[in-house]
Amino acid sequence: MKPQYSDRRGCVRGHLRESMDDTLRELTGDDEAGMYWMVEDYIESVVLQHGLKLVGWPPDIPFQNLSNIRGGVSALMHLEY
Repeated sequence: MKPQYSDRRGCVRGHLRESMDDTLRELTGDDEAGMYWMVEDYIESVVLQHGLKLVGWPPDIPFQNLSNIRGGVSALMHLEY
């Protein structure tokens, strides 16, 4: 069952999380892999554990929990592409 979102921002954020998780699982071959959005957890669970590094993160958007990113839907949409 697909999650229900209360607003467009939540929908975009959910889609971005799902897309990142799916890509990470595909790249690692680990069905349990998932993206971590806090720097320390990301380094430990993505970089060190799987040897992967996120490339292309926009310099004007701080890397953090997607729920905390300012700029509304447009900032999140910028991360999708």
